[in-house]
This record gives sequence, structure tokens and C-alpha cells, in this order.
Amino acid sequence: MAIAKWASIKTEARKNNNKAGALMNSGCFVKGINDKTLVIGFKFSTHVDLVKNSDNGSVLVAIQNAVNSVLNVDLIVDVEVAEEPANDSSTSKSGSSSSENQGQHLVDEAIKRGAKIVE
Repeated sequence: MAIAKWASIKTEARKNNNKAGALMNSGCFVKGINDKTLVIGFKFSTHVDLVKNSDNGSVLVAIQNAVNSVLNVDLIVDVEVAEEPANDSSTSKSGSSSSENQGQHLVDEAIKRGAKIVE
């Protein structure tokens, strides 16, 4: 249920709090639901810290309000560092994972525009 409406939840979170929306666009995902708690996984501990501690907790409250509003439920939201579940398309033909190439398109575009690699 939460996964199917994830885009709407992210949009609602951004309406409630810009920082919440930005953090939710940083690669978070629904890890699972335990009892009355929706667990959201983030790749980086800094993002978890920002969600929990920014603006006196208002970021986490905004995300929780978005979840409950969109899903019409009463869940507690918890966030933690977690690896996103792998899917069949996560490995390219060369055998390397997509995470190794993540952001490579940005590097390629910068080089096209004249950027130089500094070592």
C-alpha cells in the first residue's frame, strides 16, 4: 500500500516541509511495516540524522503526516540506515552493480562540458 503511493507521499511531505521532500528524494525506500510502524530506509546515516534531528524533529513529523494523510492511516514513521533491496536489473551485463556507476552520467556530462578530471 505505501509503496504504491510512494510518489504521492513524497509530494505531500515536500508540501509540509521542503527539507523532508528533499531528503525523501535522496534515495529512501519503504523497508517494511512492523505493527503500527512504517520503517523507511535511507542509504546514508547523515540522512537519517537529518530526518530525526533537523528543525527540532519537524522533518520526521512532516514525513509521518504525509504518510498518514496519503494512506489514511495512523502509523508511526521510523527511519534507519538500510541497503535498498536488490532487484534483477541491479547488475549490468559487465557484472558490475549499478551502485558502482551511480552518478557516472553526471561525470560524463561534466566532461562533455569541459570539466577536467583531477587526481
